[in-house]
Amino acid sequence: MNPRKEKRLYGLKNVVVVMDGVEYPAVVVDISPRGICLRCEKTLPTYREVMVRLDIDGKPVTLKASVRWVHDPIQLKGAHLRETGLAVIDPPQLYQKYLERILESK
Repeated sequence: MNPRKEKRLYGLKNVVVVMDGVEYPAVVVDISPRGICLRCEKTLPTYREVMVRLDIDGKPVTLKASVRWVHDPIQLKGAHLRETGLAVIDPPQLYQKYLERILESK
């Protein structure tokens, strides 16, 4: 098994994915400085740009991201969720500093 290139922060966090002005609830599985793995009922098309809204230290942050991969759905508590990988595009400084702070403490 290949080691991960970047440290990741694991844990579930509710976020919103916005595509074409429509909001889709999602849950973050893991997050790194350059990417996010999340679970969402909506199948997001690969290479499509989306926005991800989340709270960092109580402040709303919107990330621009590109869908890189989508796995087959898993069934969890009656929902069919697709694990999806996103590449973060030009992350804001608040996001970068938050992850640096959290990942350094691990």
